[in-house]
Amino acid sequence: HLFAVSGSLEYFAPLHPEAAAGGAFEVHHAIPAGEYMVVADFVPHGGSPQTLQRAIVTPRTSGLGQPVRLTRSVLTQTARGLRTQLLAGDVAAGKNGHLTFDVAESSGGEPVTDLEPYLGAPAHLFIASADLTETMHAHPDTTAAGGSRLVFDVTLPKPGAYRMWLQIQRRGGVINQPVTRRGSPL
Repeated sequence: HLFAVSGSLEYFAPLHPEAAAGGAFEVHHAIPAGEYMVVADFVPHGGSPQTLQRAIVTPRTSGLGQPVRLTRSVLTQTARGLRTQLLAGDVAAGKNGHLTFDVAESSGGEPVTDLEPYLGAPAHLFIASADLTETMHAHPDTTAAGGSRLVFDVTLPKPGAYRMWLQIQRRGGVINQPVTRRGSPL
């Protein structure tokens, strides 16, 4: 996986590079002018999962600016007929915990039962600290495809605010839901 996240934490692009000659991978994707953190999440042949990240600046920008201040939590989002809500988790900086999301119909609030696997997992969660120095990619650990409750086992490296993007698939379409969690216990 390859993720591009703007310095403002407003732009998020989950990308999927394709194998090229000589063992390289390529991706072609136009992103707006600005400051970005690009994060590669991969597993080398015979190795363990690894993450690499690089800050990039696209043309017509002045360079990396100040970290974003996530001033309030936004735990519920609605898009394409779905409401996703981050429930209070037991996550504390430096300790293993769980982030739980409920997915329901936006009208009526009934639990959704027709989520589809996306890239081999029931869902994906990309997490970035407000200053983009810490990022992670996780899959739910206790949810089968189709279920409305998604539980992610995570360890956040430091206290503070985090922006998260929940990626789910329904009826063949991928939905990226941004969620912001700030302050305690994170």
